[in-house]
Amino acid sequence: TSYLIMLSACKKENKPDNSVTTGRIKSLQVNWGLIPGVLRDKIDFVYDNSGRVQEINAYNILANPSSGYDSVFNLYFEYNGNNQLPFKFRYIYYVGSANDIHYLTYDNNLLPIKDSALVMNTVPNQPPFFLKKSTFTYSGNSVICRDSFPINSFRSHILTNSNENFISWEEIPLNRASDTYYEFDNYTNPLNKLNVAPIFHIVFNEHLPSGGYWAIWTLCNKNNITKLKKDFYATTGLYHDTLTFKFSYLPDGRPDNRIVYNRFGWPEDTIYYFYQ
Repeated sequence: TSYLIMLSACKKENKPDNSVTTGRIKSLQVNWGLIPGVLRDKIDFVYDNSGRVQEINAYNILANPSSGYDSVFNLYFEYNGNNQLPFKFRYIYYVGSANDIHYLTYDNNLLPIKDSALVMNTVPNQPPFFLKKSTFTYSGNSVICRDSFPINSFRSHILTNSNENFISWEEIPLNRASDTYYEFDNYTNPLNKLNVAPIFHIVFNEHLPSGGYWAIWTLCNKNNITKLKKDFYATTGLYHDTLTFKFSYLPDGRPDNRIVYNRFGWPEDTIYYFYQ
C-alpha cells in the first residue's frame, strides 16, 4: 500500500492548528514509537476542483527526499466525466516495490462489484501483467470478497457491516490465517466524507496496512475505530492480538489526534489530524 506527496524539506508540524478550518481532511501525521524523531510519516490528500480525491501520498518527513527513501506509497485516482467514484486507481508501494493498476466496475446502485488489477511491467514499453480479479457480492449486511489469481488460485473473505461500519474481516477457508474484528466510537469519521471512502476496502484488499495504518483501512467507515482484535490461526492453536485506539476530539466532535496502544497497554504511535 503506498504513500506520497510533495515533501517540504523536513518541515516540522508536531501539532495541527485546527481552530479555524473547513472541516475537510488535509493530511495525517503519524509519529511512530515512543522515541521522538525516530520515524515520522505524513499522509497528504490532494483534491481536484470538484472536491474529489486525486491523490493520497504517504512519505517519511524525516528522510531526505534526495535519498530515495522518503516515499512510502502513492495512490492516484482517475474519473470518467463528473462521476464521483473512480473507474481506475494506481497504487505504488515503495517499501514493497508494488506498482499496480486497478480497474473498477460498479452496479446500478454504485456499489463496487469487480476490481481487475494489473502489475506494471518493469521492462520498458511492455504491457502489464495480470495480478488478480476481485469480485464483491452483497448479501444483507455482508460483503463477500473473492480474489482470483493466476494458476486458478483464490481466496475469499467476508466483511460484515453494522451501522455503516465494517465490524469484521473474516477469511473463508482454504488456508485460513486470521480474522479481524473492530469496534467504533459514536463520532463522525472525517475520512468517511471523502468520495473514495466507499471503495477503500478494495484499495487495501491486497495491501492491508499494519500498526497505525490500520486506521487508514477504516476510511470507509462512518465512525472512528476504537479497538481492533485479530485472531491468528496456527497449527499450534489460536492466538490473539489487540490494539486500542484512544481519541482526543475537537469541540465539534472531529478527531484531533489518536494514540494506539498495544495489548500490553504501551503506546505504539500517534496520529494527528490536519484539516483545511
